[in-house]
Amino acid sequence: MVYGPSSGRRLTREEYLNTIGDVFGSAAAAQAAGTATVLDGPPPVLALLNDIAARTIQDQFVKEYSDVATAVATNVPWTQLASYTSCTTNLSSTCQNDFINKLGRLMYRRPLTPGEVANLASVYTGTAANPGPNDPLSNDPTPFQTGSRLVVQAMLMSPNFLYQLETQQGPNPAPPTPYEVATRLSMLLWKAGPDAALLDAVATGKMASSAGISAQMTTMLADPRARRGAREFADDWLGVYSVPARTQIPSANLTGTVLADMRTETLRFFERLAFDDKADLMQLFLDKKTEISPELAKLYGLTPMGTTPTAVYDLSANPNRIGLLTQGATLGVRAGPAAASIAQRGHWVMNTHLCGDLGPIDPAAADAANKAMAMLPPTASERAFFALHETLGPTCAACHTQMDAMGFPFLTYDVAGAYVTKDVNGNVLDPSGTLNLDGTAHPYKNVAEFAAVFAKSPTVEKCVVHKYVQYFLGRNPTAPEDVALADSVDTAFHQQGRQFLQLVNLVVASPALTAPARDMFP
Repeated sequence: MVYGPSSGRRLTREEYLNTIGDVFGSAAAAQAAGTATVLDGPPPVLALLNDIAARTIQDQFVKEYSDVATAVATNVPWTQLASYTSCTTNLSSTCQNDFINKLGRLMYRRPLTPGEVANLASVYTGTAANPGPNDPLSNDPTPFQTGSRLVVQAMLMSPNFLYQLETQQGPNPAPPTPYEVATRLSMLLWKAGPDAALLDAVATGKMASSAGISAQMTTMLADPRARRGAREFADDWLGVYSVPARTQIPSANLTGTVLADMRTETLRFFERLAFDDKADLMQLFLDKKTEISPELAKLYGLTPMGTTPTAVYDLSANPNRIGLLTQGATLGVRAGPAAASIAQRGHWVMNTHLCGDLGPIDPAAADAANKAMAMLPPTASERAFFALHETLGPTCAACHTQMDAMGFPFLTYDVAGAYVTKDVNGNVLDPSGTLNLDGTAHPYKNVAEFAAVFAKSPTVEKCVVHKYVQYFLGRNPTAPEDVALADSVDTAFHQQGRQFLQLVNLVVASPALTAPARDMFP
């Protein structure tokens, strides 16, 4: 049996903020972003941020949701809210219900039930009519406006908004309703809830067939929000959302601005290849063009092109910058505050591009390694330190023979991502190694040769597809039926040219889009 996305998943921070922005305007989204500083905890190993296993609720999240609901409800311009009702000057049930139904359909991603309308309408006859003197909404000119803002506050705190809820599961899970299919589609393509046009398409029966769904997908992919959705898939898959929070090193030109620029470079790079160039997705590892800021250009050893915020640089003549793997953001995902080790970068490559899990570190093996390393001179090279792993028994060697070979190509990039030829102790850096991939040993001299192997690898290609299927499902596709789904998508993806938009189409056209949700909480 094929299953659809996991039911009951709490929205990610980006899905939450994007939806607020789409419904209440960009200013509301910016205010919400400044108020909600967390909302996403670190995902488990090999999980993405939208994985249901990573979406557990914490006390600090509850407070942030409350603070955002109050801030948005208080400050969103009344002209924005007034667009959701045809009468705004009195507390008649007609006006109340009109507002609740029009706004609620967007917030809950479906029509409201009569009971939900009645519950929200009761807000108007409570504190709305007689707000207290310290109520932040007490300055509204009419009770209707005050009540409407309180309804906004209540909707923003509702599980129907905060969670992607679907039809009740159980021993005989039901297929998703057309509204739930629309939500699955919008969360995948736009990283936000459906808009009024998509909900209207559901209401008029335009989402009742595979042909209708395909037509809606085509319309949605032409919308700028589809580019947003693609960027945020890349952000989650590659983990570059964590880069702006890295420790800043001003002496190495690693400022907060540069860290943000690094993340932007990677996301724009992915967007260009996916939408503008419609390139084979394996070009992610080989493309020699990038759009970066003047400060990031300096860090890359390039001459900045004027003072414009960003410019496009052709890196064809630069052997040390090639594709995704040598961008500052990806080099820094696992970098520490003082150094970026072979193991850290190799582990990121394995998890992200090979879908490999080495499991937890054996404490005894780690202790043995630390004691052995302490016997080496402090000025020894990092490769000398890591060569010890092969002498410490099978526990260390089993992981590090895989992981270190993934990290050696990046030895010539320092903690900030700048290209260097010697380490801080003056040791000449050697980025060569042998990559065992797809049943073959691939010797490489540098990162360019390493990237060329990746671009041709069936394992790397398959991992990209599995990550996108994982992103769609909201869970790691390890169950047999999920693996079969990802494998079938990968087969068609390979045959059809390996473009990102083809991958999107294959996932949307798969039976999983309209299959019953997997019940993750029996």
